Amino acid sequence: MRVATLNVHFWSKANKLNYEPLINELKNQLSNMDVVCLQEVTFGQKINQPLVPYDKSPKKRVIFNKNCYKIIIDESSPGRLENSIREQLGFPLSFTFKVENQNDTYTINPSTNLEECWHNQFQTLDSTVLRLLQNTFSLPFCIFAGTQNPNFGNAILSRHQFSSLRIIQLFGKQNQPWSQRSAISAILDTPVPIQIITTHLDHLKEEERIVQCQQLMDILTVSNVMPQLLMGDFNSLTQQDYTSDQLLHINNKRKKNNIELAKFDLINLLQQKSWLDCAWNGPKPVFEGTAATTSRFDTRIDYIFTNRVFVNCIASYRIFTMQETDHNGVFAVFYPVYRSLNDQ
Repeated sequence: MRVATLNVHFWSKANKLNYEPLINELKNQLSNMDVVCLQEVTFGQKINQPLVPYDKSPKKRVIFNKNCYKIIIDESSPGRLENSIREQLGFPLSFTFKVENQNDTYTINPSTNLEECWHNQFQTLDSTVLRLLQNTFSLPFCIFAGTQNPNFGNAILSRHQFSSLRIIQLFGKQNQPWSQRSAISAILDTPVPIQIITTHLDHLKEEERIVQCQQLMDILTVSNVMPQLLMGDFNSLTQQDYTSDQLLHINNKRKKNNIELAKFDLINLLQQKSWLDCAWNGPKPVFEGTAATTSRFDTRIDYIFTNRVFVNCIASYRIFTMQETDHNGVFAVFYPVYRSLNDQ
């Protein structure tokens, strides 16, 4: 089984859409794929996962609808409440609703079905991008999961049909729309079922990532029977990847860019939960001090983890360089799962 994970950076480079050159570059790096996981898939979220503007201004206030989505309206124009909601969430004119106010808690009661309504102009583009990826790699099955922050969607593309799917919203410690992330769990319909999990954790604070990870681990436990792969952009570091001189360089660079200094708590937590880093547990592990980086700050923050059921099946692992996104990708090959099961 051939798998990969990549942060596609909103399908953009220098604030311009670049999905076509990105896909072409990816095609040159990968072939005969079984599973591709993507992060920062931004377009095409549905109304039931709406765009949520964020403004710290005290002149704004937060309102809630029955699905606990948060939006912000201008208090200076209460007569435009419905229009403000429609504009901010991108509701089409054909979508009608009523707003009820009780103790400053607003409830949106839809009069029409919103499940198939899209909230932004990119829905056609998004379908085109994912379909182009599917056609390029012959991966007919795809699942997308958005968040209340439209920048942080995830997707899994697969050669194999899904026998089970689950989307998990990760609200983190702040429990705010702009900090929300998500994860996807998909069980592949293969002779020996394999669980694929992808996520993208907070990019600012390790403390927030820890809470998001705990929320994920509370729902998805490490299996002693089923092979599992957990992959994506974790925005956290593994201490054994770096020499002391490299860590000094990394922290100096982070200080200059006003970024949190290197933290290792999240990866330590995953290891404590029995998730095994394929970079260090494959036949040719990454050695201390190598330049195996996946981000522009000379760090490895994108990972493929597996469980003990599948670890003996790691055939190869590598980081592949990308120019059309701000991350490098991670690629791994696994022997057929029966090999792992027979070796135990």
